[in-house]
Amino acid sequence: MIVDVDKYLFMGLQGDLDLFFAKAQHEGVIEFIQTASKKPYVLPKLAQDILTAIKILKKEKSKPESKYGKEYSVQELVDRVVFLKNTLEKHHEEQRVLSQDLTKIRYFGDFSFEEIRELEKESKKCVQFFFRNHSKRQESLPSAGLIYIASDLHVDYYLGIHEKPHFFANFVELRFEKSLSELKERLALIEEELKLYHEELQRLVDYVDFLTEHFIHETDKYSLQFSKEKVETYFEDKLFSVEAWIPKEDLPAVEALVSKMHIHMEKIAIDAKEKIPTCMKNEGTRKIGEDLVKIYDIPSSADKDPSGFVIASFSVFFSMIVADAGYGFLYLLLSLFAYAKLAHKSALLKRMIKLFVLISSCCVVWGVVIGSYFGIELTPQSPLRRVSLTQELVLKKAVYHMQEQDDVYASWVRKIPDMSSVKTPLDFVLAIKHETGSSTSYEILEEFNNSILMEIALLVGVIHIMISLFRYIGRNLSAIGWICFIIGGYLFFPSMMGGATSIFNFLGLVPKKLGAQIGMQLVFIGVGVAWILALVQHKKKGLEEPLKSIQIFADVLSYLRLYALSLAGIIMAETFNQLGRDVSRDFGYVLGIFIIIGGHLLNMTIGLMGGFIHGLRLNFLEWYHYSFDGGGKLFNPLRFTK
Repeated sequence: MIVDVDKYLFMGLQGDLDLFFAKAQHEGVIEFIQTASKKPYVLPKLAQDILTAIKILKKEKSKPESKYGKEYSVQELVDRVVFLKNTLEKHHEEQRVLSQDLTKIRYFGDFSFEEIRELEKESKKCVQFFFRNHSKRQESLPSAGLIYIASDLHVDYYLGIHEKPHFFANFVELRFEKSLSELKERLALIEEELKLYHEELQRLVDYVDFLTEHFIHETDKYSLQFSKEKVETYFEDKLFSVEAWIPKEDLPAVEALVSKMHIHMEKIAIDAKEKIPTCMKNEGTRKIGEDLVKIYDIPSSADKDPSGFVIASFSVFFSMIVADAGYGFLYLLLSLFAYAKLAHKSALLKRMIKLFVLISSCCVVWGVVIGSYFGIELTPQSPLRRVSLTQELVLKKAVYHMQEQDDVYASWVRKIPDMSSVKTPLDFVLAIKHETGSSTSYEILEEFNNSILMEIALLVGVIHIMISLFRYIGRNLSAIGWICFIIGGYLFFPSMMGGATSIFNFLGLVPKKLGAQIGMQLVFIGVGVAWILALVQHKKKGLEEPLKSIQIFADVLSYLRLYALSLAGIIMAETFNQLGRDVSRDFGYVLGIFIIIGGHLLNMTIGLMGGFIHGLRLNFLEWYHYSFDGGGKLFNPLRFTK
């Protein structure tokens, strides 16, 4: 939830200043206000150096063979880590250059530069080394003094002997500072030093916690000092004053804090242009939702906390996109393993793993509901298919059409060869069968199932946006009209699609014709009510309110991505299964199993990415559009780092 925050002025004796701020940091509920004239918050150099060292060590694998690291002071340890990292980078660069020089000079052999200089002196000739690209090989040599030596994949190497230094078009001169043996010797030394320095750096990885503790200590110490610098002093520094934000629910704790000191606190007015910090206090699953909310933006202090709604709807959207109980089960196993191994690392990491456990569990539930398991084609009589909710809805829809004898029923009857064998809803949906190789499909069953899944996606969107509108109904009274508009549109829309049958129709909740009539009336009534209420509440700004109908219609249709992405995942899973079977038949089971496993891993990865991206998108764009202001500044009290 978002807690209301008030602004207070503290005034007291200078002698109580240090004790007051120390207790305030321990309490962790007061955010002292920075004046414009004060300096910005910048970490001290030692804290920055420690953070740099921690980042370096976290990229290395631990090699605990020595405990000498704690012999150092913090500064000495940090300096050693940074020195090792810089030295390793320099040595790696030198190793790269030496390797390049070795590659080039080895074609000319192991010669002595002193002998070359003696030869040049005695013969009064100049010795040079060149190479040129293979593409120029057909061209004649520009000088008789160029002697071909060797070639590699891309270039030819030449030795040049002339009266004086020469330079030729398309030739690149090579200059060497060390001989082949000297380069090899230096490279071997560099590689040995790299090994030693790298091993030392790995041994220091065990001291990340040691450095982290000191980093926290330094930041806490600096935060305390920085907060003190926000104080204004009076009467030759005998009195001080400072402004601060305090959550209303924490006010008794702050009053108790100053009661035994010579400090007076007074609530003061908040400037109209002043941004009130947003104090979010959530626990459990809502805290995970708060983490998701912060990915996009910080709510304003006037917003209602969306954390609970975001985590609930995100879990639903993610499971609908992945749409496979098998994938969900594997996600869940990985999440539980990560929880056992990594949950102790940090509170944030623990919450993120809990998020994965939650959405994985939802994937399993939704996969069971729609009867999807690794894209395996289940027979309609399968026990796993019988517990599927969508299978039950398909049969309910079949019963409806068989009883009504409507156009839908008539169109399918024309395709069914032997109607006398169709006696039950299950017989009806299985009446048209197609066999392709080892695959069997039932046309009516698949069409009914897909139409139901598509409608469920739209229904979820309708409910989601209606919740968003309802949350801010006091701020925008026109939401009453738009809720009517959405309900009406949902009831009326099937009649615009050739008299399609909605879930509400075949479950007997709303008759088809009555639903279309009521729906059309609610659409027009909703737009009218929304327009009138917008004019009453917002005056001239309400003139554009009817145009909002286009936005709402587009937003609802946007939820069809839930169906489209799930269908794409199911088709990919079935395709990999079929491809694996075909390969197994022609090339053996090993390759077929490899293709099936690799394909499902790829599909799981894509599903994970799509679930996060689109699951959050539907919250942050479609839902936030109606019930979120954002642009807030997070409440940041003086406190000890946890």
